[in-house]
Amino acid sequence: MGELTLLLPGLLGPLPKGARSWDALEQTLPALARLLARGRAETSAPSLEDLFRLRSEADALPAAALGYLGEGRSPGDHAWLRADPVYLRADQDRLMVFSAHGLDLRVEEAAALIAELNRLLAEDGMELYAPVPERWYLRLPATPSLQTVSTLTVSGRYADAFVPRGKDAGRFSRLGTELQMLLHMSEVNARREQRGAAPINSVWFWGPGSLPKQVEGTWSRVYSNDPVVLGLAKQAEIAAEPLPSQLDRSGLDGSTLLTDDTAERALASGDLDQWLRVVRELEQRWLAPAVEMLAAGAVESLLLSTNERAVRVKRSMLKRFWRRGQPLKNLIT
Repeated sequence: MGELTLLLPGLLGPLPKGARSWDALEQTLPALARLLARGRAETSAPSLEDLFRLRSEADALPAAALGYLGEGRSPGDHAWLRADPVYLRADQDRLMVFSAHGLDLRVEEAAALIAELNRLLAEDGMELYAPVPERWYLRLPATPSLQTVSTLTVSGRYADAFVPRGKDAGRFSRLGTELQMLLHMSEVNARREQRGAAPINSVWFWGPGSLPKQVEGTWSRVYSNDPVVLGLAKQAEIAAEPLPSQLDRSGLDGSTLLTDDTAERALASGDLDQWLRVVRELEQRWLAPAVEMLAAGAVESLLLSTNERAVRVKRSMLKRFWRRGQPLKNLIT
């Protein structure tokens, strides 16, 4: 027996203001409600740095380099920066950011846009790569001094509250403006708009750095759909695999980490109906089987972590029948 850690960002929101009145949130998801009601709340949700005992000279997680490794590519000793394709939409005098998730960005469109942008970037020794259409990686001559937030964090929000800060922020703001001008003139975006799709009219910079040299972890196995997590596992020489169709005790040996950011991506798309479908799916794929395995003694303890909330549950805690589960509307943030 070992410990099972489920990292499910976006499972409990945050939802837009006013969403608490949504009738669909009156439902109760039995496994989720049971775990949150009967477990012991942790003082804070563990970060990826905590989960992998990351030792890095960088101020923040070098998500771009780790993600590129997790995509099955070789980042080498280069510095990297995520430069994700986004749609900036004017809202009165401010701009809202929308990630490419849900924008139907096709493989051939991403390839054509990157080829256009790389002609400009090559002049400064930079190059864009897109292992998948919605995730772009920018190879740099050196690591910039930037404090950033992820594309999923800013998606659906106003850009000005989350723009990169730091010594090199001005330089990358100017670079972003130049890339926006090229994207505005791109025939790819003209064709996208003709078929009713939003244009890819900017990029969002985040996650600068190079691969950390020391990454550790006590995990026997890691399952994830997040390339950053897969990159951390590879760097720590831990067996890493894509998500299975459903949690199964045969795939658990020792301490297991499973991360699934599907709910977070649904929130980033702005589609609350899709988010609710995903939450129900996470209940069936991960939470209900986890409760069953915990009750049967197949795992010693379970740690469930969302964006800002974590709860630890041991087998004996499941018997706290007097702690009743709450509907979704009382659980979301």
